[in-house]
Amino acid sequence: MKGWKKVKDGTDAIKKSLNEMMKEKYEAQAGEIRKNISIAKAEMKKTKANQKLTNKGKKNRVKLMRNCKSLSIADLVDSIEREKSKLR
Repeated sequence: MKGWKKVKDGTDAIKKSLNEMMKEKYEAQAGEIRKNISIAKAEMKKTKANQKLTNKGKKNRVKLMRNCKSLSIADLVDSIEREKSKLR
């Protein structure tokens, strides 16, 4: 098993290396950032087309309101750019 080490006490327990744990943590953070970008893009699309707000959209809007002052197109674009810079 690549990336796994046996514990020194002689048991069959397997321990992940520090690099593997850091990689998983980074991937989780990157996934959350990508999710936020996707939510903001969907909200921009709904705002431009003046579409109906769904229950899922209401939950996502609460997340966006934490990051943005208002849900105007300019604020959403600014939020997306901030998230992209975090991702880099």
